[in-house]
Amino acid sequence: MDTQLRFVSRRVLSFVVAILISFISFAQEKTVTGKVVHQQTNEPLPGVTVNVKGTDRNTVTGADGSFSISVPNDKAVLVFSYSGFASYETGAAQSGPYNITMTPGVNKLDEVVDTVQLKDAILRELLYR
Repeated sequence: MDTQLRFVSRRVLSFVVAILISFISFAQEKTVTGKVVHQQTNEPLPGVTVNVKGTDRNTVTGADGSFSISVPNDKAVLVFSYSGFASYETGAAQSGPYNITMTPGVNKLDEVVDTVQLKDAILRELLYR
């Protein structure tokens, strides 16, 4: 009978410890919200990718530029990226909504177009010799 009581006590203790650990890890999670706008026009930017650096957690801003993403803790870093704009990184320690301003940057699409045009020119030269 004594062994059976010890076995049940250990199981109850293990269950309580597991519950406490899950509460502690859940308490560290937080949701970060905010809005992303264009630096020059202050217009909302829909479709901006918001990523928690070093994880597979990401989201995309809505039509009004707003976003909401869960981060593991206050030390997390958010990375904002959008085609034609410079990437932006910020810590997740701030409380309250984030107001992110994206700055237009070098558009890498021009380099892709130039490469494709060069490839087409080389192919034409080889085919029509």
